[in-house]
Amino acid sequence: MNYTNGLWGEKILGGPAYPFSEFQGIWKNERPLPYHYLHLAYTPTSPVSLERYRAFKENRVDLDQLRPEIFPVIDDFEVIMSAAIYYELQKEEELEFEASFFSPSLGSLGGLEYYEKSTRYTSEVLSRPDFLVPYGHIDVPYFELDQELAFMIVEWERYIYILGGSFEDVGTRGYDTWFKVQSDRYFSQWEQARNLARDYEKRKKAFFKSQRLS
Repeated sequence: MNYTNGLWGEKILGGPAYPFSEFQGIWKNERPLPYHYLHLAYTPTSPVSLERYRAFKENRVDLDQLRPEIFPVIDDFEVIMSAAIYYELQKEEELEFEASFFSPSLGSLGGLEYYEKSTRYTSEVLSRPDFLVPYGHIDVPYFELDQELAFMIVEWERYIYILGGSFEDVGTRGYDTWFKVQSDRYFSQWEQARNLARDYEKRKKAFFKSQRLS
């Protein structure tokens, strides 16, 4: 399938393409969650020494401030792979798909920045055999902080709690997007996204191989 320059939108891997004019922005709760605790930056690929792990445990999630009981449950949570469409006559196999969170009823739920240093959650990364699903727990939460965003993922009593916001607001207003997902659904959605990524990477390699041979 080819995409024309006039669309200027986004393609969902295994789904439709739509123009940016239909994008409503990232869904936000009615009010920010005033969780201001800044944790040590940690992702599943972070090297962790015993000394650093002890530091993480001293920096565990503050459940009294988090208030898990007030988090809304998103039952239709999905992990999707999407790519921006910029170029005239661009083929699907030439697109760069990245993982993000989505809800058919609410829209975009935001997404993560880096799997590893300077490496994003692309289809190539998700298709790796040793890929690690972004995950954290009460003692050592997944915590990502950079110049634009703050993101936290933590599992507690069979739910995955996800918090997203801007770097500037977390220390004052708190997180604009916060919700929970049943743990089983969270991991099954990542596996579904990985299956799509593996299939896409196979098609992509076959496409570029045919281009070289033609």
